[in-house]
Amino acid sequence: MVEVADTASDLSLGQAEREKRKAFAQRNEERWVEERAFEWKRWRDKAEEIQKTRIRKASKRELAELVKSELDLPDSIETIRKNL
Repeated sequence: MVEVADTASDLSLGQAEREKRKAFAQRNEERWVEERAFEWKRWRDKAEEIQKTRIRKASKRELAELVKSELDLPDSIETIRKNL
């Protein structure tokens, strides 16, 4: 038979472990976003540069295709388009 005190202790340990893992995951996500933010800025700068050379404004999809080819990016056109 399991005592209530042991169960409460196990529950609090489980909660502490979940909070620790959640904090770790959030730090990793924040670091990833910071690293990608620099890359996204580079994409936006290139898109702006491309747009200035055009007579007719390009759509976001067209810009994404052009940015992808100009910068030789491995990312999908959709990913680039969403971050322009």
